[in-house]
Amino acid sequence: MTNVLQAFALLGLFLLIGTLLRAKIGWLQKLFIPASVVGGAVGLLVGPQIWGDLTPVQYPTDWIKMYSLLPGVLIVPVVASVPLGIQLSQKDSSSGTARNVFNMFFLMLALFAFQLAVGGAVGAFFATSMPDLGIYSTFGLEMPLGFSGGHGTAGVIGNMLNGMGLEYWEIAQGVAVTYATIGLLGGIISGIAIIKWLNGRNALEGSADAASLPKSWLTGLEPDPEKQRVAGRETTVSTSIDVIGFNLALILAGSGLAILLRAWVRSYDLPLIKAVPVWAYAIIVMWVIWLVMNRLKIAWLVDAGVKGKIASTLTDFAIVAALVSMPVQGVLTFAAPILIAAVVGFIGTIALCLGLARKLFSSAPYERAMLVFGTGSGVFLTGLLLLKICDPDFKTPAMRDGSLAYSMNTVVGFILIPIMVGAAVQSGPIALAGIGAAVLVASVIGIWLTSFMRGGAATELKQEG
Repeated sequence: MTNVLQAFALLGLFLLIGTLLRAKIGWLQKLFIPASVVGGAVGLLVGPQIWGDLTPVQYPTDWIKMYSLLPGVLIVPVVASVPLGIQLSQKDSSSGTARNVFNMFFLMLALFAFQLAVGGAVGAFFATSMPDLGIYSTFGLEMPLGFSGGHGTAGVIGNMLNGMGLEYWEIAQGVAVTYATIGLLGGIISGIAIIKWLNGRNALEGSADAASLPKSWLTGLEPDPEKQRVAGRETTVSTSIDVIGFNLALILAGSGLAILLRAWVRSYDLPLIKAVPVWAYAIIVMWVIWLVMNRLKIAWLVDAGVKGKIASTLTDFAIVAALVSMPVQGVLTFAAPILIAAVVGFIGTIALCLGLARKLFSSAPYERAMLVFGTGSGVFLTGLLLLKICDPDFKTPAMRDGSLAYSMNTVVGFILIPIMVGAAVQSGPIALAGIGAAVLVASVIGIWLTSFMRGGAATELKQEG
């Protein structure tokens, strides 16, 4: 256990180095690269995954193995925390608001499906034309998970493939981290460029320049006590249990029940059920716990802010561990298909967001589109960053509606992932292309059905005004 503590201490050191570099280096601030990504990159650059025996910092071999497994372990409590704090009823139910929320959800889902179709098609092409390259059966799933899920979801695919006994799980996890890095950097750089172009065409309601963002957004630090945000509400009293301890205990308890439930279900040796990963059980268990807490009227015990901080902390450590342990040589083997899929995926993502904005949204169309684009190329925080530039004071309802749409999209995504992995293991990347095309068609049908909702901008403005 002391060895485990030392291994985590090194990850903590890299996180601190990443925080310092982000606070001091201008180009890192302009690209808004998270400290976890910076720290993980430092750990990778000085470690044995690149330099081998010549590495300036030699990690014990068992640490590298631990780091590669850690994202798949930490993703279980991260996913388990998703249902907690979700509002099960909305006071604002105007048809205009509902239509915009559903359209943002379907657009997010369409981006995920398009990226999946492209990743699967590229994987199938290289598997057929260059069989010696060694394209594995689930190749292509990494792009949508990396683009639309970010670095944290690399552990999702690693956890699933490792649990299924597939030897290439570390390579797949590394490819997902690569796509997440490409998506994060590309999404921010291209997003800022698109915002400047839209602002020049007077297409935005209140755009600001990226340079006008608060300094704390750039450095990642907030030295002014009066501007420091409160992490969350203390729903418990520390003389009994600390609020972070309570929320963490609830998340870990749900994760533990999920592990027991999975072991019980797998004891029946059902062919398809055996492949369901533990985090899928975790999200089901936590939904049940959350529904019960709401029914018992004790949902107030969970604070969404505190819960979010716990999940973010676990995600930060998962990202550093995934980057430090990334199998560089194995990932470079697939450089050509990764690059081709990333370019096509990016162009299509931009085209879908900008091309459909005015047709889908009754108010703030491009503000909503940039939030969706940032979410579909990096993570939800990337989308919020681009929205902050478009809508500095969050005067439009884009953030509110986007948060609801993102919550819906996250739940649907976690439902789809086991289905996609199972199909790919059986039929190869071409199955991913087929599923992506089917989900894309379903998204279009959803958008068409949403168009029958009455109301629009006038209804929405009346309710807010």
